[in-house]
Order: sequence, then C-alpha cells, then structure tokens
Amino acid sequence: MKYQQKVIKAIMDIVLSLLALFFFSPLFLFMGLLIKLDSKGPALFRQTSVGKDGKPFTYYKFRTMYVNVLDIRNPDGSTFNAEDDPRLTRVDRFLRKTTLDDLPLFIFILDSKK
Repeated sequence: MKYQQKVIKAIMDIVLSLLALFFFSPLFLFMGLLIKLDSKGPALFRQTSVGKDGKPFTYYKFRTMYVNVLDIRNPDGSTFNAEDDPRLTRVDRFLRKTTLDDLPLFIFILDSKK
C-alpha cells in the first residue's frame, strides 16, 4: 500500500470511529448502566492480546461475565462457550447474542492510530 493510501486509510479510520463513538454514545451509557445494575464490577473489560509482528495490544469490550470467575477451557485448550454458561449474567447474554459487547472496539481503533 502506498504512503498516500495509508494516510487516507488512517484518516478514514479515525473519522469513522469518532462518528461511531458519537452516534453510539447514548447506547454505550445505557449498556454500561445495565451492566452495573445487573452485576458488580466495571462495565468495561480490558484484555491484552498479541497482534501483528508479535506486538501486544490492549482492547476494551463490555464485560459479559461476573467479576473474578474461573477461566474454563475445553479439553483441546479452546475457550469454553455455552448458551447456559453460569458465568454470564442476564444482560451479558443479550450483549453477546447481539455482539453489542464489541462496540467499545471503536476506542481501540482510535488508540491504535497514535
């Protein structure tokens, strides 16, 4: 990708992320409030993963589990996911089904453009 294309893409990423954050901010507040009312703990979950070239990055999502629950793995080491997972709260089940728990990833896009 040429330098000009990279600059244009970075600008578009920033502008579209800012618009999405502005547009979805009332929904962010509402979902954060629902999470706080449904279970104790922070509304956002922070996780560090390994990205391109082995560089670690941190991203945020709406919390979809109770705080301080055990990490359950399948026999092959993959993450345990089930419809009836007792670690999920009522609100969190809805967030996962609708993938609304991923909306804070727009913050990651802005953070990655520093």
